[in-house]
Amino acid sequence: MKHILGIDIGTTTIAGAVLAGETGRVLHTLTLANPGSLQDPESFARLQDPESVCRTAYEVLENLCAWTERETGAKPAAIGLSGQMHGILYIDGEGQAASPLYTWQDARGDVTEEGTSAVSLARAISKALAAAGYGWITHLYNQRHGLVPEAAAKVCTIADYFGLRLTGRKTPLLHFSQAASLGFWDIYANCFDKEAMERTGIDGRLIPAICPEPERLGDWKGIPVCTAFGDNQAAFLGTVGLEKGVLLLNMGTGGQAGMLSDTVCTAESVETRPFLAGKYLLVGASLCGGRAYAVLERFFREYVFAFTGKEESQYALMERLAGEALQSGGEPLRTETLFAGTRNEPDRRGSITGLSEDNFHPGQLIYSVMEGMVREIHEMYRAMGTGADRVVCSGNGFRKNRILMEIAEKITGLPVSLADCEEEAACGAAKAAAEMLKRQ
Repeated sequence: MKHILGIDIGTTTIAGAVLAGETGRVLHTLTLANPGSLQDPESFARLQDPESVCRTAYEVLENLCAWTERETGAKPAAIGLSGQMHGILYIDGEGQAASPLYTWQDARGDVTEEGTSAVSLARAISKALAAAGYGWITHLYNQRHGLVPEAAAKVCTIADYFGLRLTGRKTPLLHFSQAASLGFWDIYANCFDKEAMERTGIDGRLIPAICPEPERLGDWKGIPVCTAFGDNQAAFLGTVGLEKGVLLLNMGTGGQAGMLSDTVCTAESVETRPFLAGKYLLVGASLCGGRAYAVLERFFREYVFAFTGKEESQYALMERLAGEALQSGGEPLRTETLFAGTRNEPDRRGSITGLSEDNFHPGQLIYSVMEGMVREIHEMYRAMGTGADRVVCSGNGFRKNRILMEIAEKITGLPVSLADCEEEAACGAAKAAAEMLKRQ
């Protein structure tokens, strides 16, 4: 039996999974903290050190390989990669990092100077989706401020860079799922809008090579390594596969609603992303997602610290209070959890409405924030214009909070289940590598 490894380089953790190639069953997982965060004096900057990230990813990979050989007596058949989309780093002509990783949370694209921003410039030139955190948008800001390294030869994502480090390649090869996440992507032609990019002054030599299906990058210790797959698409592949009619709701640092489609969706709040086998993944993505709940926890923790002088997590108490609020019923609060705006309207902010002296209680506020988190991504699903038969929930937000699952069932009106595997994107990366093997 062939065994396939998947590595997912997330924003806060780096995860790996071992899958049985024939059945797709998850045999073993490992997750380590991502140690790569870097400090920057600019408040909009969200940077990570690519070398620290790769060292930890390498540690995960070696541990999984050792487990596989110990348990099965054979090397893995292939290695699949996935990782945080949108963000970029610059690499030099030798395939080495020439900059930090500018993550998907980096907001320099929204910085307005002389009446314009990198986002507004891109939107004026191209119909392709553009938002702060998208790699080419980040690059436009860097280009304007002289921050592009002189040694820069190409750009790529952190998962693509790890692929270079594993295989010894000097030039990246990006699967469509990763390339599209950088922005300036023509979804109808499935390629970069190079004409628009040229009009912004982007040096065409920085544009990496792309491929429509998972390809072999090279080998690591004799094991084939697959091109990196975007983490959003990988999470869908790892939980739903190629099944239609399934709505995937994910609640992690951000929140996403996703469904497979044969056609492009034109709704403003929905992004159509390349998938596999000529299919698309329709995605609605919130900027806060589970982070909205973390913001609320911080609020209560600050109050408790002011009262007791003790720094203590409030999550367990918050879930209990929300459960009591759910049982008590009463006049509901409505919270819009747009603490960081939306991709299309970054200046929008959250709100709390329906307040009265009878419902202004901690439990009701906590429950309304949870409801707002789910409602935001559910409204994006409704904009997709395609109906689902059932819902699969993934991400730690749903796994660690049973009430959030109940809210998802209530809002969608559909049967809801939890994804079988915990490291969804790592499992999807392994399945993408399995597709690569089929094509060889």
